[in-house]
Amino acid sequence: MANRTNAVDAQHKTAYPHYQNSALARTKVNPPKLLVFSDLDGTLLDHHDYSYEAAKPALLQLFRYNIPLILNTSKTFTETAELVSQMGGFHPFVTENGAAIAIPENYFNQLPEHDEIAEDASGHRYFIKRFGRSYASICRLLQQLRRTGEFEFRGFQDMSAQEVANITGLSLEQAQMSRKRLASEPIVWESGDLELFKQKLKLQQLIVIQGGRFGHVKSESDKAAAMHWLTRCYQQQSPTQTFIQVALGDGPNDQTMLDEADVAIAIRSHNGQHRLNLGNCRPNRIYTQRIGPAGWQAALLRVIEHYVPKERYYG
Repeated sequence: MANRTNAVDAQHKTAYPHYQNSALARTKVNPPKLLVFSDLDGTLLDHHDYSYEAAKPALLQLFRYNIPLILNTSKTFTETAELVSQMGGFHPFVTENGAAIAIPENYFNQLPEHDEIAEDASGHRYFIKRFGRSYASICRLLQQLRRTGEFEFRGFQDMSAQEVANITGLSLEQAQMSRKRLASEPIVWESGDLELFKQKLKLQQLIVIQGGRFGHVKSESDKAAAMHWLTRCYQQQSPTQTFIQVALGDGPNDQTMLDEADVAIAIRSHNGQHRLNLGNCRPNRIYTQRIGPAGWQAALLRVIEHYVPKERYYG
């Protein structure tokens, strides 16, 4: 992928493509507001050690200019809330590949529709918007399908926390958090007709999307749908503000989010390859040269430099 025209890293920055929108021609008068939607594993977090150390330069700039960093991940509410707390964030986040959204208490003036309330480890309250079936309902359906004898697979509900830790490389504590789910079940496929399995799930308004290590059984809502739902919340809060969706990801479960965002950033994966295709017709796309969080920070710093007014960026 070295020939990608919009590849960016810390040493090699090609000109960032201008976003073609009449509203943005007035940036000096009414600058747009960036909304950054980011995948975690392999994107903001290193694939091997789950560190975001290499991304800190860009994280600091997001915090400096109050640009919302909205994590959009396959991780659970508990896992993601812990990361948000570590990073010092306070923005909404999307969990389980778009199956649920967590909104901090008092974040929006008008509380969006929600299904339940959850608390993080520090007691901070979040309002949860869930799309589709609950976790318990999904697990019951999967058990019914497995009892037919047509399919062999194992989900997190079938595994101990130690087994999940062994498969994922997470610590035991992290694995325990990953098993506390709201609206999706990760599975390891073993045997059977996978296409038939998907067809049977579709009859129940469920899909399987492939993440880095697992297939995820969930509602038909995806990361892109969650991104748009949250953007509408921001727009309702600030009707006269122009918002730009910036999406970063590295895997197949990020494809629709990047396809539908205003600015798409494909992160080079740990194996040195790009697994996402952003198409040839879009001017506002970036393929990073660097891997994982190092590529994340280089590309995002370039986006901030392009969109944040210079008197603010260099002030």
